Amino acid sequence: MTEWSHEQKDFAREVRKKSFPGGGLEQETKLKQGRPDGPTTSYYEDGSVKEILSFKNGMQDGLCQWFYPNKQLRREVTYRGGLMHGLMRSWYENGTVKEKWTFEGGRLEGTGQLFYPGGALKEEIHFRHDLRQGLRVCYGEDGKPLREEIYEDDALHGPCKVYAGGKLERTEHYERGELRGSA
Repeated sequence: MTEWSHEQKDFAREVRKKSFPGGGLEQETKLKQGRPDGPTTSYYEDGSVKEILSFKNGMQDGLCQWFYPNKQLRREVTYRGGLMHGLMRSWYENGTVKEKWTFEGGRLEGTGQLFYPGGALKEEIHFRHDLRQGLRVCYGEDGKPLREEIYEDDALHGPCKVYAGGKLERTEHYERGELRGSA
């Protein structure tokens, strides 16, 4: 059973600690008037850091980071008022970048990228107000294009080019998400 203990700093501030059944520190949370305010740090049983979350007045606010058991950074993102804001990045356990997304007020905005474990670009896609908007390109691990698609308000709209071995195989035409033809 997990035990919580309270360490009073003053009337308005305290630190809440949670322990593993074996006694090691599992989590430490700074509180202000009973709500998270400051860093909350969680640990793996071996004592290494699992995650560091930033809070202000009970809501996530500031840089938050998650780690693999091997201490490699797994993901990081900044929050403002409980919503993701700015660049969110994640990594494979081997340390190569896995994905990059940009958020504004909790919504995807701008260009997002996905990568293969070896580091090659897998996909690049554009967002506006949390919807796919504009060009999306998918690549093979060899860097050659697999697909080029155009989105309008989160639906395929316009030509979609399909490649095989880096060469154009066919072009599909979409209208508001529905396939209208192929050449």
